[in-house]
Amino acid sequence: APRRRLPGAAALPPRGWRLGGAGALVAAAALALALTLGSPGNGTSELTVSEASALTLRAATLAAPAENPRARAQLAAAVDGVAFPYWEGRLGWRSTGARVDRIAGRTVRTIFYSNGNGERIGYAIVSGTPAPALSGGVLRWHAGTPYRLMLEHGSQVVAWLREGHLCVVAGRGVSGDTLLRLASWGPHAAGTPQPGSSSGGPAQRTPSSTARAASASASRLPSGARSSKSSSSAGIRTKRRLSS
Repeated sequence: APRRRLPGAAALPPRGWRLGGAGALVAAAALALALTLGSPGNGTSELTVSEASALTLRAATLAAPAENPRARAQLAAAVDGVAFPYWEGRLGWRSTGARVDRIAGRTVRTIFYSNGNGERIGYAIVSGTPAPALSGGVLRWHAGTPYRLMLEHGSQVVAWLREGHLCVVAGRGVSGDTLLRLASWGPHAAGTPQPGSSSGGPAQRTPSSTARAASASASRLPSGARSSKSSSSAGIRTKRRLSS
């Protein structure tokens, strides 16, 4: 016998429809979550210095890049046009391996270097701008560029920005001063080394402005006038020696 519907009771859809509607809601929620987590623009700023520095302490998975034949201070490896430095010639650190990782939507490329003492460091450059925010650690300035010295995973770490990209250098048992010297060396520092700095070599002596002005004035005099002036100066010096 057909069921009687109570007065005022709302009609319910068939059971199969009710289950199908609930399944559709669950599927829609899962799809929304997947789109949120997988969106390329989401979470790119969540990468931290700690995560990047952890990569510099791992093993290499790729061969070491060679020196760039067209730019001797660089390796033939870069991230978004930001090249890795060639340190073997002047600093004694040769490239020994590499790896590429992806974290929080960003590609992180790491080059590993070793020196004659068996020390090893990793140099990581993070793709994409703006770079993840830098904070914490001890702030050190070199040639107008701020560097942050930190301790991560039991190792000294130096983090800074090059052309808007986050760079991280770290190595087990390597001092912070050594890492800072490498990070701030030559054209691969964000700023230009000042004369006399540790990365720019010995200071160059330049003539003072007064000496330059005097030299320029003398060069503008006619040759006869310059000879006359020189003879006059020599005569004065001779008279002074005779009088003494």
